[in-house]
Amino acid sequence: MADSHPETEIFHQLGGRHPEAFGISFSGGGFRATLFHLGVVRLLYEANLLRRVQFISGVSGGAILAAHLGLNWARYIGGETDFQQVADEIVRFSQRDLRNRILRRWILGWLTLVPRLLFQWSRVELLRREYRSLYGDKRLRDFPNVYERQGPRTVLQTSSMTTGMPCTFGRSGLMLYKEEADGRGINLSPDRELTFATGLSVAHGVAASSAFPPMFPPLKVDNRLLECSREEFPLTDYLTDGGVFDNVGMDRPLRWFTGLDHPHPADQIRSFLISDAEGPFNPLAGRPWRYKFALPRNLRATEILMRRASTLNWKFLTALRLNLIRIPEAPRYRQAVDLQAAQNFRTDLDRFNNVEVDELVRAGFQSAKVSLGNNHWIATDFPDTDWRPLSVPRLAPERRQKVLARARFRSWWPLLLAPSDPAWWALVTLAGLLVYCFT
Repeated sequence: MADSHPETEIFHQLGGRHPEAFGISFSGGGFRATLFHLGVVRLLYEANLLRRVQFISGVSGGAILAAHLGLNWARYIGGETDFQQVADEIVRFSQRDLRNRILRRWILGWLTLVPRLLFQWSRVELLRREYRSLYGDKRLRDFPNVYERQGPRTVLQTSSMTTGMPCTFGRSGLMLYKEEADGRGINLSPDRELTFATGLSVAHGVAASSAFPPMFPPLKVDNRLLECSREEFPLTDYLTDGGVFDNVGMDRPLRWFTGLDHPHPADQIRSFLISDAEGPFNPLAGRPWRYKFALPRNLRATEILMRRASTLNWKFLTALRLNLIRIPEAPRYRQAVDLQAAQNFRTDLDRFNNVEVDELVRAGFQSAKVSLGNNHWIATDFPDTDWRPLSVPRLAPERRQKVLARARFRSWWPLLLAPSDPAWWALVTLAGLLVYCFT
């Protein structure tokens, strides 16, 4: 079917070509990545390419958007009003101050013990409940069926602390990967797909994918959670952030697509976009005095390991006989000061203000525009967008630069000052009672 979108018609007149179907991967990077990827999705929407997506993979912050995209596919490819509504849901969620909300409840649970014991207020369980506010009671089986043209195949990437290998949540359940024959585990059994896990909530999959190890414990997966017998799933698996193994989320999917011999068109994808919002390795975070403390030291060590894994994995991916287009967060359209500020945005799950949201979404749009233009998927003179996910206050250039410069720091003050959160009032009341009792 020929495209009727005017930009697509202009593009064809200029001799450009793009695939009939392609896959896309959203890298990790906290809400920073979620918002950057939203800008990439917006570019695909305006270029009339979004409806051609037949495979979506997401890691950590990218999994937040990947799951939302898969569950709301008809709205994302619908009219302008529909797109604005689903974008609003993601933006509002990124301004929920997830990390500090969880920490306040976790602290309250330990101080009072009742929420901890009766309501399972562990950090990873609190993380899952926060995601439930975005995805509701949707289950893995609610992801689109690509073979029935309901939408793209959607998978969420995570890592197993038990096996040291990646795992994937998707419509068909939970895929547990094994080491390949050229690795150390030559006699290991083949990959196993737990099809009885389709009833697991999408919130579980996203929580496992984004459980950054220094902050969150792994998600425990056992026969009770999967509602199966011990014979069907005898061992307990502990799943953590997918970025620990592969922060771009394409290692196992590309191995699967390259090794597949299947006649169905949905399994014959040869072109993939990799939206990479990992950000550069920040030397400003490496001040020696911080290494005296356990948390900053382990955060830095984790960042180094994940950076090394991404470097090696990208070398492997580029050696495959596939059409890979990487969308890095380094658009050439930006001035040096803006680029430096955007690249240094924190990778966290705290609150992002309106200016930060706008900057990251625009960065995703413009980065995708440059990359797809260079690869002849869209016209090189594709117009900029006037779409904004929310209203942004008009700031003087100097003031805006200061706001963007602060965006590289994690925001901890809302942990101690959040009057809109009932858990904060509970902590304040508890602190007041303790002061009263001991004075």
